[in-house]
Amino acid sequence: MCKAHEQASKTLNDDGKLVSVFLSDLKKHGWLEVSLDNNDSRIRKYKLKSPEEAIKEMKR
Repeated sequence: MCKAHEQASKTLNDDGKLVSVFLSDLKKHGWLEVSLDNNDSRIRKYKLKSPEEAIKEMKR
């Protein structure tokens, strides 16, 4: 489990399954930007888009 995933699981008091589903749904619906770490391609960086940006992309 990646560090960000562990942090989200700990914050939400979850075993990791809920966080995986939640992140997947956010990404699928265009609310998350995902990029790879420059130093380690196994690490993914997640950034939540602003509501305005996500809505604009949904209209496309």
